[in-house]
Amino acid sequence: INLDIVLLDIFVEPDQIAVYFATARTISLIGFVHFAVNAACMARFSARFARGDMAGVQDLFRASRNWTLFPSLAGATAMLALGHPILWLFGTEFTAGYPLMFVLVLGLLARAAVGPAQGLLVATGHQTLTAAVMAVTVACNGGLNLLLIPQWGLMGAAAATATAFALESLTLHLAARRAMARAASVPMQPAAPQAPAE
Repeated sequence: INLDIVLLDIFVEPDQIAVYFATARTISLIGFVHFAVNAACMARFSARFARGDMAGVQDLFRASRNWTLFPSLAGATAMLALGHPILWLFGTEFTAGYPLMFVLVLGLLARAAVGPAQGLLVATGHQTLTAAVMAVTVACNGGLNLLLIPQWGLMGAAAATATAFALESLTLHLAARRAMARAASVPMQPAAPQAPAE
């Protein structure tokens, strides 16, 4: 559910929601980098974790942050440079959303900066913690939207969403670092190979 869109419906006119929706969807294209890296790394995290190779997990996590951040930065630069003409393609009135891109992109880059921390937590058995972080993020996003939209309209929704993404990213990063440190301090035995079925 797009909570910012839902809450905007309470406070602003439908034409403004359309501007916000087009703007948010356009800039969110850079989020595909994060999604792709997260999907590609989860199986590798799981395999190395199952072997007890925490050094390998940490090396992959460090490398994957670079795979996420630098392409996302390049994509953000391109999207911000071309954002105005892209929005113009929807209609001249949609160019009013261009300034929102500069706010929304901050949350997306915060996600990119921490890499696939969510995937790492899930792959190493911390699904409950990950779900708790997601729930808190939704609550923060809702609260911030209710606080900022009446004050600043579309810009308030953009600021609330970007702030929630940044808080989520920071929390996931700290949780992933703590989980890796804890796992590295406990010697793990690789899974014993199973005997072939007779």
